[in-house]
Amino acid sequence: ISQTPISIKISFYKRNYIDNAIQIYLNARSILSNSLAYSMELAELYAIKGDYSLVFDEYLPYLEVNAGYYEQVKQRLTLYLNADEQRVALKNALLIRLQKNPHNDAYQELLFWNFVQLKDWNSAFVQLRALDAKTGSSGSRLLELAKVCVENEAYDIAIKTYENLTQRGSSFPLYNKSFVGLLNARLLIIQKGAGSTNEDLLALEGAYLKFLDERGNLPGADNARLDLASLYIFYLKKVEKGIAVLLSLSNSNQLGVNLKGKAKIMLADAYLMNGQDWDAHLIYKQVEKEFKDEAVGQEARFNYARLCYFRGEFDWALTQLEVLKGATSQLIANNAIELALHIIESSGLDSTEEALAAFAHAEYLVFQQRFFEADSVLNDLKSSFTFHELSDNILFLKAKIAQQQGDIMGAVAYYKQLVKQYYFGLLADDALIQLGRIYELRLKDIENALPFYEKLLFDFPASFFTYEARNRYRNLKEGIKPN
Repeated sequence: ISQTPISIKISFYKRNYIDNAIQIYLNARSILSNSLAYSMELAELYAIKGDYSLVFDEYLPYLEVNAGYYEQVKQRLTLYLNADEQRVALKNALLIRLQKNPHNDAYQELLFWNFVQLKDWNSAFVQLRALDAKTGSSGSRLLELAKVCVENEAYDIAIKTYENLTQRGSSFPLYNKSFVGLLNARLLIIQKGAGSTNEDLLALEGAYLKFLDERGNLPGADNARLDLASLYIFYLKKVEKGIAVLLSLSNSNQLGVNLKGKAKIMLADAYLMNGQDWDAHLIYKQVEKEFKDEAVGQEARFNYARLCYFRGEFDWALTQLEVLKGATSQLIANNAIELALHIIESSGLDSTEEALAAFAHAEYLVFQQRFFEADSVLNDLKSSFTFHELSDNILFLKAKIAQQQGDIMGAVAYYKQLVKQYYFGLLADDALIQLGRIYELRLKDIENALPFYEKLLFDFPASFFTYEARNRYRNLKEGIKPN
């Protein structure tokens, strides 16, 4: 063969003779009696044809020759893993090879890495747990996986991972961090609205108090105190207890600066729940000034904008929200855009903005958990005004009230009515994700949860909830049940 491998590939590729180029490389490999010869060139040609199983057949054998090739192989494979379809193909290729060579650590590591890319958190946990047990490692990788699961709202898998670590005993070096993470994941499930009984809340309170009593001076304890305050204020209706915890935290000289900012924001929220608007106002502005251009400062600014909205100061709220549209935190930016759109679209309903002011007051009452009063305001609003722009908002808020009062089927009915009547409104995707979560997490009805996730994926591809819906849909289809 007179030409170099690269020139052969280019000349045949230009002429669209992919199969011919492949055959020449295979022939050359045979002549050289080297099964790894021209792997990179062949892998690229197979990728052009879309035959990813053969792409993997070119790279994976390197890991049988020398596990030291792991990083190089992973980097090469990354070039071809552009969609879940290719990642699933890699998973299948690795599983087949592991059946023949179950002790190949490089294959095991690559499989774990691929599960993470697929965001198949349950399989990633199972794989890493096996690797951790095999290698006798410190458990630090499991702790990192748990944190990643929390970031991706896979709280059930995070809990499994944290429990695996805490079950190693209180003398385990990562016990403290793992136990705080476990408690936090349990709290986040409650905050997500997946449903919890009063017994669940009291059990979590007891777990926090026991932990703080036994290990309250160790690293991570202040995070646990902040979580306990949140549990008191927003779920157990023990606002004064929560305020006492937060005042102690915010006045502590030992507390980290960022955590102190979060404690102050929650303290302002607690004052707002008590109707102490001015106290909340002052703290929000103080934190915003102290943490300018940081995530904590942006959160304080959003909460201040929300307070302005609650008070009917819509123009000033919009001024704050406009700045937050470019927030570094995607969640804050999305919340700012959503609230701004709501104000803009609803402001023109009447010249006095009376309807929007009434609705904002109802939202304030819901924030304060004064549900009966909020429902009364919404009923008056519905009978006094007939318009489209706030009708879906009223249904959504009624669903939220029902959900927080434990009337799950009442919430389902409101969400379904919203989807049916206002499918092209701003809140349809919000209602769909709520319905999916309720059926999956609260009612354990997988069959009825799937269609809501599917509708959201196909009809609202640009939704903020698309990522979550895709993961939940895929996991349920693959048989991963929620805890």
